[in-house]
Amino acid sequence: FGQVDYNSYNNQYNEIVTQYDNIVNDASFKGINLLANQSLGVKLNEKGDASLTIQGKDVHSEELGLSLAEWDEIAGVQKSIQELRLAIDYIRKYTSELGNNYSIIQNKSSKSIRIYE
Repeated sequence: FGQVDYNSYNNQYNEIVTQYDNIVNDASFKGINLLANQSLGVKLNEKGDASLTIQGKDVHSEELGLSLAEWDEIAGVQKSIQELRLAIDYIRKYTSELGNNYSIIQNKSSKSIRIYE
């Protein structure tokens, strides 16, 4: 098989990580970015005495423990794979939290829900 060009793979991986962070930075709803550790308040009735605060989490690559690739041997690749596995697990757990909050909001009448900061 021959020599592996790790430099080319480093560049591709690092570009994907950069693009991922750009997506996280652009993921906002009404100016609130739950993926950048901001929170979203939702009033669940017209009086406003029932509410839900959805806490965001910072899921930027650095916060997830994803380091930029500096591969010069297979051990570096394996380290990045392990980092990705841990990051995916973290995001899946947070996705579940968001899904639970969405279910609560969905069960309420859309006429009585208001978004606040």
